[in-house]
Amino acid sequence: DLEEPEAPALPPLDDVEQQVYALLQSEPKPVDDVILESQLPASQVNATLLMLEVKGVARRLPGNAFQRSH
Repeated sequence: DLEEPEAPALPPLDDVEQQVYALLQSEPKPVDDVILESQLPASQVNATLLMLEVKGVARRLPGNAFQRSH
């Protein structure tokens, strides 16, 4: 029985973290696009992206872009 490896479980995310994480893809997305799509204040999006980075579920890339790390 060969089973597909399971995707690593996400750490607990609050509502805003879940909202911002849902906007990230495996491809890099500029922070400005995340801010526009989320309709949240820029300061809140930046703080949330930092928390997602600390929790290991998002990765900052050159050019101020983010992508999912899972």
